[in-house]
Amino acid sequence: MDISLTLSFPTGVSRDIRHAVEDAVYDTLVQLDGVDDVEIDVMVPDVGAKAGSTDPSGLSTYGAGGERDNDNSGPSSTPESAPTPPRTAGSGSANVKHLVAIGSGKGGVGKSTIAANLALSLAKSGAKVGLCDIDMYGPSAPIIFGVNGAKVKADGELKQFIPVEAYGIKIMSIGFLIDEETPVIWRGPIVGSIVKQFLDETHWGELDYLIIDLPPGTGDAQLTLTQSATITGAIMVTTPSELAVADAIKGMQMFRKVNIPILGVVENMSYYVCSECGHESNPFNQGGTERMCVHFGTQVLVRLPLDEATQRGGDEGKPIVAIAPDSSLSKSFDDLAQRVIEKLPYKAIEKRSGLLSSLFKS
Repeated sequence: MDISLTLSFPTGVSRDIRHAVEDAVYDTLVQLDGVDDVEIDVMVPDVGAKAGSTDPSGLSTYGAGGERDNDNSGPSSTPESAPTPPRTAGSGSANVKHLVAIGSGKGGVGKSTIAANLALSLAKSGAKVGLCDIDMYGPSAPIIFGVNGAKVKADGELKQFIPVEAYGIKIMSIGFLIDEETPVIWRGPIVGSIVKQFLDETHWGELDYLIIDLPPGTGDAQLTLTQSATITGAIMVTTPSELAVADAIKGMQMFRKVNIPILGVVENMSYYVCSECGHESNPFNQGGTERMCVHFGTQVLVRLPLDEATQRGGDEGKPIVAIAPDSSLSKSFDDLAQRVIEKLPYKAIEKRSGLLSSLFKS
């Protein structure tokens, strides 16, 4: 049996006292017969809010082992060093035409690299594009776009975060709010709160596409996203490896259960071409991606090779589509972007009047 409860403290109670109370409550409950897990949320009044209102700050949660996973007590669930805009009634993503989620069943398959270069290729087509990196435990967007030293600012008048811009893409990531070497040790409630902030309290402006870089797997961030926003479509990234495909199937099932349209699959590291002799080889088993697509009634949108320039570009903050727009890899990302545009058009198709319509025009 799992137990969840909320402790509400008055203003002015020190952190040490709160921790002592939390520990005492936890120690008492976890000793009860049949209790497997205890989760304690902490409510602390926001000193800047109106009297009588509270803000669910600093959620302290405990696992079965009894360790406190996090305590960010303060006026917001974001880190204490980060600027925190007050909540606003408007949604920051309200003027975004298409929210496209990029997911993967497991880490290490190149999901973030594909999300970044897809965003750049969409922008090449003339679209207005943003990228929301909600991979809280392993944010990659700041490094891939070469802005890992940037810090997000908050606009007091708009009451929203102002995203960082790089290569013409508006970017929001937890990597802008914490130090590069700071580990993120958060559980579901805090992760969910920040996902909502990134969507609703970021000044995205008018965008044609907001690419959402999901964390791998099927956890709290994905669930919060699907409950907080209308996702237009999702793309699953996998390698041909049977292990990767097995986990990708779980991600596809998640998208299906929450009624998110699956646009297709990107098979990354699909093959390798020797730079010396041009021989093409397959580092992974083949056929698993196709079987998965048949099962879910979707298609492989593009197959991408294991490529050194793409990998180095991501590590050095120089994404391949931006620095080598005419390369074969960039053209593959352009093909991916065109398939996304075909499925999710961002501008009305202009109908040209032909000869007959001009003759009979009243």
